[in-house]
Amino acid sequence: MYAYTDSLSAHEYSYLYNLLSSQRKVYYRIFNGCMVVCFAVPYIFAWYRVSENDKLAFSMLRYFLITTALLILLILSLYIAYKAKYKTLEKDVALRTKEVATYSITKKVKINHSNKCYFYVESPVILSFEVSEKDFNAFGLGDQINIEYATHSLEYLGYF
Repeated sequence: MYAYTDSLSAHEYSYLYNLLSSQRKVYYRIFNGCMVVCFAVPYIFAWYRVSENDKLAFSMLRYFLITTALLILLILSLYIAYKAKYKTLEKDVALRTKEVATYSITKKVKINHSNKCYFYVESPVILSFEVSEKDFNAFGLGDQINIEYATHSLEYLGYF
């Protein structure tokens, strides 16, 4: 494998920037949904305890303890997800770099009913990727192909 670092083209930068924007919206939606769950779940448990005739069904202390535990779990899990994917994508957009690596084609697959073609390579970043039918016919097994991906997020950008 041969690899080198290159700068992003305008199209690739635009793709990563749009991906970053869409993921930001998804994180906000997930966070808002989880916040509702954090406050609704203890309330639902309280109603369950009412049905069992528990005298302290609506204990404020229990409600705030459960809510706090759920909030801590929510914040911790969202931070890990943010650190794993979103932060690396932000770094790629800021630095505007990509990796270009050369791999050998190990397998060629054509799916006739959808008319799509795929190459398989021995890459730690991407196992397979879709190619045009022209490239599918032009390249053979064992041929070298260059794969472009973002430096930090490892987002697939294309091939040549």
